[in-house]
Amino acid sequence: MYRRAVDIARHARHWFDGPGLEWRATLPVADQAAVATESLRTTARMMAVIAWAVDPRHDKAPGAALPRFTSSAFTQGGSLPGTSPLLGTPGGDIAIASRQLVDTIVERTPIAQKPAPHSDGLWRI
Repeated sequence: MYRRAVDIARHARHWFDGPGLEWRATLPVADQAAVATESLRTTARMMAVIAWAVDPRHDKAPGAALPRFTSSAFTQGGSLPGTSPLLGTPGGDIAIASRQLVDTIVERTPIAQKPAPHSDGLWRI
């Protein structure tokens, strides 16, 4: 999982900061924002996966439960919205790969839920 996340992150940086950046500049402003947002989401997903993969709790005995994947905000599913300007581009393939990797992890491990807030609005720690 770690190697796959690093590979996807490397491809994302190469495309979104290279050819994708030039391509994005030709799009209408709303589409530019959508591409930039998905680029950030892709990076955030891979950062979450890498952090999960290096969690020291993975060193438990064989057969032990995997640590919880705590980034439930990144589980949008394996495909992009049908209106995404990234569809049919290398950036779209990268974004989909990042979503599918998160889906794979979610299938293999439970997701930790955010704790219920106190009545004063603060999160329990």
